[in-house]
Amino acid sequence: LPSYQMEAKIMGKYIKENYAGKKLALIYQDDDFGHQVMQGAEAGMKSISMELATRVSYKRGDTDFSSQVQRLAAGQALSRARRSRASVT
Repeated sequence: LPSYQMEAKIMGKYIKENYAGKKLALIYQDDDFGHQVMQGAEAGMKSISMELATRVSYKRGDTDFSSQVQRLAAGQALSRARRSRASVT
């Protein structure tokens, strides 16, 4: 099975092919799992000469993401994501 870092790198390639020039954000779970995904996303973006404009974490078990969405909006990356997936505007 692919690692979460590998999954994030694959998503980076997809983003480059479909959303070049857009601002990217990552909302990730604030634990070892989420940090691995964030590292993979950063590596994936770097490998395609792109970078994350905004990174926002959430605690496991959170059900209200309004503050995270506000922080994404403040960073001008307005799309929301779940399960530590890269988000695109």
